[in-house]
Amino acid sequence: MPIALVLLLAAAPDPEAVSFPCDCAAAARAEVQHGVWLLHSFWYEAARETFQSAERDDPRCALAAWGEAMTYDHPLWAPPDSKDVAAGFAAARKAVALSEAGTKARGYAEAVLTLYQGAPALDARARAQRYLARMAALDARFPGDLDLVCFHALALLGAGDGDAADRREAARLLQGVLARAPRHPGALHYLIHADDDRAHAAEALPAARLYAQVAPTVPHALHMPSHIYAELGLWDDAIASNVAAFTANEAWVAREHLPSDRRDWHSLGFLVYAFLQKGDLAAVRGLLALMDQGNSASQREATVLAHATALVNEDAWTDAADFAPAPSGVTPVLVPYVRGLGALWLGRGEALRAALAAERATPVPADPEDRARRTLALQELEGASAALAGDRPAASAALARAEETLASFPGGQPAGPSPYVPPRELEGDVLLRRFHDAPAAAAAYAAALRDAPGRRRSLLGLAAATSRQER
Repeated sequence: MPIALVLLLAAAPDPEAVSFPCDCAAAARAEVQHGVWLLHSFWYEAARETFQSAERDDPRCALAAWGEAMTYDHPLWAPPDSKDVAAGFAAARKAVALSEAGTKARGYAEAVLTLYQGAPALDARARAQRYLARMAALDARFPGDLDLVCFHALALLGAGDGDAADRREAARLLQGVLARAPRHPGALHYLIHADDDRAHAAEALPAARLYAQVAPTVPHALHMPSHIYAELGLWDDAIASNVAAFTANEAWVAREHLPSDRRDWHSLGFLVYAFLQKGDLAAVRGLLALMDQGNSASQREATVLAHATALVNEDAWTDAADFAPAPSGVTPVLVPYVRGLGALWLGRGEALRAALAAERATPVPADPEDRARRTLALQELEGASAALAGDRPAASAALARAEETLASFPGGQPAGPSPYVPPRELEGDVLLRRFHDAPAAAAAYAAALRDAPGRRRSLLGLAAATSRQER
């Protein structure tokens, strides 16, 4: 067994938190158990190594092959590429061949096969929905299996594009697991994803507090609680969470001699946003300098997003108006949006109209969330343009439409790194700065803070609007 795998197995806490039935040889059985523990925290690389070791220890172990197949699909992240589809398909077919008809192992194997079968003719979303149908049927057939319930809930989250009904059903299933096994890593983790929105984040706070304790060696498990902390404006907790996640990931990259593109820029982006809310610009500058060292496409994308987030949240409008990152990895709607906000607050009407035209010219994204984000950006720039022209009714109408668009997002405005200004906050800005209506601005900022507790720009805006009313 590789020494890195020995260390992972030795470090695993709460082995009783996952009790995954497996009838393979003893050595393989322990590895499958631990592989499922890792799988529940999305540590796919470590889980794959663990399952592959189990396959070597017991070549007839169907669940080891199933586990390997599961590591090539990342349901809440990007769809698998062609290489991962091929590897997952091969492992899933092996799991089917090794399992006996009518057993739960065969059910798992046949379900995971649907995640890869028919690609690329059948897109990833359609395959995920097919997988969900299999997992729902398997859960109904073998009631009471906590890991199976968790995988069913994850399939709901992965197949629904953030559909509210699917998220609530997943949360219901996961709360049932936690009632029986309060430290189950899959239930804790997936509940955070299910409740990662303003309306439900408080319900997941106990899970967020516990999850990092249950899986303290897993970088993603250390990061995920920060989604809930950010939703609730708990910035010190969000900072601690992401510092721990980044540190653990750096240790893993160094230990495994992994390429630099495996460094955890995602957690750094969350740190940038949290430090912005604390007003600690020195920390923000240091983090952005570190992120500028990234050279992979995903890292460049995270870095551009972090820089854009910093410009908007600092009101650095001169730099925002000239925002021109390298094109690689940049979401097309991002650049004109940031430039347009800069133009608004610099009073550059022509530049703002150019940004609005550029936003309208961007292709409509296929992904529903990206499409909603483009619509939000477009409506906010329309409101900004009307505000700069002095047309208060048109500005208010555009920002009201933006608020409706925001409500259509899965969970509303993301509470992590994002340059997109909440529409109610932007409404407060234009009411205060362009139309000098402090009472209306104060009401808009207060509404923004109900949706985004602790957001610094809204707090400062509310203070400024209140101060003007008191003069």
